[in-house]
Parts: sequence; structure tokens; C-alpha cells
Amino acid sequence: GNPPDAKHRGRVGLLFKKLIFYIIDKQWREYMRNERLPAEERKWQIRYCAKDVFLRKGFHNTTMEDVISESGLSKGGVYRYYKSTTDMLYDLMEDGCDYRYNVVDNFLKEHKDIDKYDALSEIIVEKILADNELLAVYVMFLQEKNYDESLENLYFKLERETLINMRSLLKNMGINFDFIDDRFFSDFINSLILGGEILKAKGNFEKNKENLKDMLKIYFKNSDR
Repeated sequence: GNPPDAKHRGRVGLLFKKLIFYIIDKQWREYMRNERLPAEERKWQIRYCAKDVFLRKGFHNTTMEDVISESGLSKGGVYRYYKSTTDMLYDLMEDGCDYRYNVVDNFLKEHKDIDKYDALSEIIVEKILADNELLAVYVMFLQEKNYDESLENLYFKLERETLINMRSLLKNMGINFDFIDDRFFSDFINSLILGGEILKAKGNFEKNKENLKDMLKIYFKNSDR
């Protein structure tokens, strides 16, 4: 529930760099299969293989056997770290949160003098317009949770963790607004994310980026108490 500390963020950043190479380089994939890796890195390998299968086949159509085949590992090598595709999906969503925390942290360090409402609206709009595969998996997750109670429970857990961390961020920015008591915010942001992907509206959102930021600034100013 607490924001990642500097050591954790550094580890996350290092692992993301390794996974970039892993995704784009077949030789790196082969290395990852054969190398004796620390447990945390092996788990990253497995769930990013799962991510590739999720994006090709959909979450509910993906089996553990699909992930085992994609990873090139033995059945025991995968089951040692993950017992289900739901566990993999949860960790991928956590990865997305960690990645977003790093983006926000870097933005605030680089824009220390920016107005707090401008900063917050910029952060949120960049999240909506982000172009990465973890966001695509998140969109899949939002859709499929309606048909799977375990995913619905997972969503509420992730949502609460995210809102708690958002509350901490806002407090540090001098904004007194408790997102946990206001479902409108998360519903609104998720609706824009879904619209951007499913309705292919991201290009239109990009053209109207300043309008989106202005809308959010009005909302934050009215909600700050």
C-alpha cells in the first residue's frame, strides 16, 4: 500500500531495462531461459511471456501450458513461481503501477516549480495517453473483470492500493483531496483509457490534450479542500 522507496524504484528501473532487451532480442530470450537467474528476475521473465500470450489470445483463452511454451521453461520451472495466470496478471498490474510511480517521480523532479494543478493534470493525461503494452493488458483486465469474480476482487484491491498511493502523492503536492472517497475520479480515468484503446480515440485525445488537462484542473481545484 505504501509508495515504493528509492531502492525499490531503482530495482524496478533495472529490471525494466533488462526486460526491454528481453522483449526485442531473441538471443536475450534464449539467455534468460538458460541462465540461472535470481527468483525475482525469473518471475519477471515468466509473466512477460504471459503478457505476450495475453495480448495475442486474450486472458481467458490463455492457459498455463501456453505460458510454459512461450517461456521455454519446464512445467516445474514455471509452477515454482506462479500457480495461475491470474497471479501473473496481478503482478503485471503491479509492474504497471511501479512503472507509473517512476514516471511521476521523474516528472516531479524535473518540474519542481510547476503549478500543482498543472502538474497533476499533466501526470493524469500522460497516463491516459501512454502507449505501452502494460496499458493494453490493463484495458484487457478492465474488460474481463466483469466476467470473472477473482479478477473483480483483484481490481478492487489494485484500485485501493493505487488510490492510497495517489492520496500520499497529493499530500506531498499540497492538495487536500481524498480519492478513496470519490469513485468518480477512477471511473472517469478508466473510461478515458478504455475509450482510447477500444474506440481508437487516443489520437483524438492527443489532439485535445490541452482541453483534457483544463478539464482535470477545474475538477482538482473544485475538489481541493
